[in-house]
Amino acid sequence: MAITGLNCVSIVKSFHLFSFFFVFYFYFFFFYFISSFNPFQAVFIKFLIYFSFFYFYYFCFYFRF
Repeated sequence: MAITGLNCVSIVKSFHLFSFFFVFYFYFFFFYFISSFNPFQAVFIKFLIYFSFFYFYYFCFYFRF
């Protein structure tokens, strides 16, 4: 079965969605573990969480989920 343009778009959307959740949870648990040793990392993890949500909502708006 040939891969049409619509299938390519759905594959790209699913890949970005999976990568978003993987990166978000990886950074969340990794920097939450580090923040227990260094309180300054708590500010950095908040920035990463906000940036991840911004990327997610921008991606959903761009591809019209």
